Order: sequence, then structure tokens, then C-alpha cells
Amino acid sequence: GASLLNLFRSIGASFGISIVSTLLGANVQTLHEEIGGKVTGSSLAPIDPSTLDRFGVAGEAALRMIDGEVNRQALMIAYIDNYWAMMWMTLASLPLVLLLRPPAKGSAPPPMGE
Repeated sequence: GASLLNLFRSIGASFGISIVSTLLGANVQTLHEEIGGKVTGSSLAPIDPSTLDRFGVAGEAALRMIDGEVNRQALMIAYIDNYWAMMWMTLASLPLVLLLRPPAKGSAPPPMGE
């Protein structure tokens, strides 16, 4: 019984981790697109992407820094969204506690190790 319990617990944990990882990756990509779409030449007047070629390496470094910041913010929002999703899944599963039965009266307590 204990081995089956641990097997199903491990399988359930693996499914949960893979679902949360998939949601995180999808959210990061979606949010990077949304946030990056708002980064335009007018929002970054001193660093206009159409004129960065005249700055050479410094222009490329500026674009990489902007992309890094967009990635950082997208990842933070994606983590917040994942925690919200896990909270709602936990709250949705709480009514299952009502289906648990109390232990039978007069039954012996389980052994405390060997």
C-alpha cells in the first residue's frame, strides 16, 4: 500500500510540475510579446531602434539591455500568474476534504515504526 501511495504521489507531482512549467513558458512568451510590443521608437526617444546602427556596439548593447528588462518583467508577471493559478486550483480542491471519512471508532492506532 505504501509503495503504491508513493508511486501515485510521485506521478501526481510530476504531472503538476510539468503543467506549471508549461504554463510558465507559455505565459513568459505571451507576456514578452505584449510588453515588447509597447517598446517603440516613440517610447524610447533617445534610443530609436531605426537609428541604432550609427551607435554600433553601444546600440546593440542598449537593445540587449531593453530586451533583458522586458524578459525580466515578463518572467515576474508569469510567476505571479502561475501562483494565482495554483491558488485557484488549491481552493477548488478544498471541497474534496468533505468527502473524507473519519476513522472508525475502536480501531487500533497505526504502528509507530519498527
